[in-house]
Amino acid sequence: MEDGFRTGAEALLKNMPGCRIDEYMLHWLAHMDIEMFIHLLTHVPEKEKGLAYAEKMIGAMVKMWFDLLFVKDE
Repeated sequence: MEDGFRTGAEALLKNMPGCRIDEYMLHWLAHMDIEMFIHLLTHVPEKEKGLAYAEKMIGAMVKMWFDLLFVKDE
């Protein structure tokens, strides 16, 4: 999961001069993603309800991704 995040982040970074990837946040966000899916699989037995929750959670995580993953070079 983390490798996939890194690939995506590096592609986005090409259009973000003066920024870099926060390595700790990259690792932490990968953990959060995995935890979200584990939680849905173990706590939401209804498939449709789980998919609806996942859609909301993924949208929120993408927003958080941009806020936490990229930092300005100092």
